[in-house]
Amino acid sequence: MKKSGAYVSKGTPTPPTSEPMDAFEAPQPTYSSNLHPADLPRDYGMAGAVGAYEVRALSGALSRTLKALEQQMGSGESAEELVIRALDQLMPAAERHRLAVESVASGVITLSLARKGDRFLYNRTIVPKLKTALAPHLGAVRIQLTDRM
Repeated sequence: MKKSGAYVSKGTPTPPTSEPMDAFEAPQPTYSSNLHPADLPRDYGMAGAVGAYEVRALSGALSRTLKALEQQMGSGESAEELVIRALDQLMPAAERHRLAVESVASGVITLSLARKGDRFLYNRTIVPKLKTALAPHLGAVRIQLTDRM
């Protein structure tokens, strides 16, 4: 630092060298139906040569999924039949007679046990798998195990 103080600021503001820039506003073009597709605005998230386009693979998968859903919903299978079919797939044939479907109503599935000793085993093994298998068809369900009389 020099003794003269030439490099020390006196606290006076320096005048601006240029005028402040206003917010940039792009000119808004007017669109009509007579424009060429290349002149229309583009969605750069799905940009093609002439703007946004439909992804054929995605639209094909969507139509197949909707058709499968229509077939599944139109099959006329009741909730009780869904539970029986799921139990047939989850349990070995030799043990299937030990568990029967009593009722399916308002999100509660009641299953009856042939032997009281199977309650712990089925609560730990069959019930979680059954909930997972039925979730796409019935949503979240609660499963109760009762003893057969």
